[in-house]
Amino acid sequence: MNPSNISTLKIATKVAFNSGMIAILVDEFLPEKYQRYVELNTRFSGGYKRYNESIPKYLQDKPRQFLKPCLERITTAKDIRPQFIKEGEKRGEFVIQSTQTKNTRYNLSFGGTDHDGMPRCSCPDFSCTGFLCKHFFAVFEHRDDWKWDALPKSYRENPYLCLDEKGLSSNPISIDETSPDPDYWLNCNIDDETTITLYAESKKRILQFNFWLADSEIHAGRKLLKKQHPFITGFHSPSIRGNSITPEPSEFIQIINTGVSHWVCLSTIGCPSGTVKKLYNSIRSSCPNKVLLAHASRMLFTKEQSITFVIPPVQEQIGPNDRGIFALAFATSLCQGIPPEEREYDQGLMRWHYVECLEQLATKPFPGHQRLLPPNGKMLVYEVKVFCSCRMPEDGKK
Repeated sequence: MNPSNISTLKIATKVAFNSGMIAILVDEFLPEKYQRYVELNTRFSGGYKRYNESIPKYLQDKPRQFLKPCLERITTAKDIRPQFIKEGEKRGEFVIQSTQTKNTRYNLSFGGTDHDGMPRCSCPDFSCTGFLCKHFFAVFEHRDDWKWDALPKSYRENPYLCLDEKGLSSNPISIDETSPDPDYWLNCNIDDETTITLYAESKKRILQFNFWLADSEIHAGRKLLKKQHPFITGFHSPSIRGNSITPEPSEFIQIINTGVSHWVCLSTIGCPSGTVKKLYNSIRSSCPNKVLLAHASRMLFTKEQSITFVIPPVQEQIGPNDRGIFALAFATSLCQGIPPEEREYDQGLMRWHYVECLEQLATKPFPGHQRLLPPNGKMLVYEVKVFCSCRMPEDGKK
């Protein structure tokens, strides 16, 4: 066959494949995802089922994964007496004595009213989740001038903490207020401060190969890894963004959502200190974007002039739906001391394995075997310059 004909055939095959993928995305995948998005928004709204009168107004019409831990912390906040709460040096800052250890105190800040200000508390609970801890609810209870509305607007209206009003169903829904909540699949404590809550629908979705894993389903695995490997730092909730991200003093692992449900695993394990990070990405053609660069820069906070991202030639996923499950597999291998680029994962068994780990509340290496041949592809390296005292990349702003 003429070489030019071969080239034309390859181009035509590639175009046909891409056209088929686009048709599936537009006609099936995206409509299904949007329908599910509208369903969840509607289920969590007061128009679907009336809220109990004991739930504060400011916590109504919130995602369940935010509402439930807040209600638990409202209960535990009752143990904090008014005399345990002292005002700090600046307005909106408080020093709160621990209810368990007399000499332990936590610094709490409402974050100011500016756009970039974010609430903070030095307690382990807030550092881990980014959700309001019991100390905030104690201040709400005992200080009349410091309630929910005193929190910065950028936090109160954070998309992770609010329902999308545009994503509510326009069809009238009539459900009796005594209707039961959705069936739980998992609802258990893995330690004194960490709870894993997933509904039966999550198990079905994890096991369907044409579905992306939802945030809550990936967060559950993150919590298990953090519990089993307490000496590895990182594993923070991705709801912690911007100035709430704190530098990590030692080797860490972090699973990051870079946008559009794309998950990657970032780590400094085995890296020279200060400027190098390894990025494990099951779709190697995608370069680090602004979300990832900002998150990584804040965690590293290097004194050097640049950060180097090394992308090892790990196994690439087949299809578009397993980015989250591969990020979890990479993180699990790192915790076990196994470089992910040396593993060949059995993609067909990964979802079943993950369900088993969640049900047993223990992570195990994902199914697969050691690569017998060197990995295909070259190690990719990206160098990103960082500037000024914030040690962040150029963002186009002054």
